[in-house]
Amino acid sequence: MKSLILLLLLASSACLAARQVVLTATEFPPYTTTAQPQDGVMVALARAAFAQRGLDLRVEFRPWARALAGAQEGRFAGVLALWYSAERAERLFYSLPLFSTTVGFYARCDKQFDVSSLPGLQHYRIGTVRGYKNPDTFEQAGLRGIDADDDLINLKKLAANRLELALMDREVGRYLQEQQLDKTTPRLCWQEPAVEVMPLYIGFSKRHPDGGMLQTEFNLGMTMLRQSGEYQRILRRFRAVL
Repeated sequence: MKSLILLLLLASSACLAARQVVLTATEFPPYTTTAQPQDGVMVALARAAFAQRGLDLRVEFRPWARALAGAQEGRFAGVLALWYSAERAERLFYSLPLFSTTVGFYARCDKQFDVSSLPGLQHYRIGTVRGYKNPDTFEQAGLRGIDADDDLINLKKLAANRLELALMDREVGRYLQEQQLDKTTPRLCWQEPAVEVMPLYIGFSKRHPDGGMLQTEFNLGMTMLRQSGEYQRILRRFRAVL
């Protein structure tokens, strides 16, 4: 009898574990960040979509290079909040987009730049982030990207005149400037026009045994989330940081 009870408990534990999805992400506020409720709007949307399918989401935060490698190598079921690239698609199943982000340039407010023609920016020092997918139009223009570990470092370098421009998501730049830069730092301004509108996705690992199944489950859950109106309700709850 005791053996039977033990077997039932083990089976129950295995079933519960099988219903948990473990993804990785990096600090990319306000989209994915431990500094915001529910770890940011992207995590909130993903968690709600998985919940539609009876799945529980757990997110482990890592530096971006480790997060991406962990998903590509199958140590995690997937990586949350990334832009599409054909190279990454060789190792990741892409989900339906969670929503689109606006990518472009920040500069010091006391300087003026014409960013309407990308080839005209070839002689400027432009901050980029190591391992991020830059817009195709940026790459095709042959611009001089100087890699840093994250967007916050690029904003600090921009403020210190070590860069002329910094390439990043508009809302990430706004959030970091308001929340993490010292108030005495020179003001940094978004430059119009944007370079590109780029959707954010979950990349599910092709090397993880559940990668393909979880892609399907997530896509079904996201469709249900949009149809029910919960998708827009979640976005409204986060409107103050988006």
